[in-house]
Amino acid sequence: MTNELIVRIAARGDGVTPSGRHVPFGVPGDAVLDDGALAFGPHHQEPPCRHFPECGGCQLQHADDEAYAGYLVSRVETALVQHGLLLGLEHRRAVGRLGRPRKAPW
Repeated sequence: MTNELIVRIAARGDGVTPSGRHVPFGVPGDAVLDDGALAFGPHHQEPPCRHFPECGGCQLQHADDEAYAGYLVSRVETALVQHGLLLGLEHRRAVGRLGRPRKAPW
């Protein structure tokens, strides 16, 4: 078996390899080693919340802004394609407040 790179984030937050393997807490650029351990890549960051991952409220705090933005764009594009509505999206960088977790604004 050879190391596999995580290439995308699945709908529920797992990293996904080219072979389709889902890896908890993986983000694009991470490598799944032969023993199943995860070697962090350039888009893996230290989660800003001390309760991650125990509380389960924010599943992507370990992804940097670039990986998180790619995940969001992918989710929207997939939904639009399923309804035949994809006309082209303008990709914008997700901007969060320094030191604060990304969260829904409610």
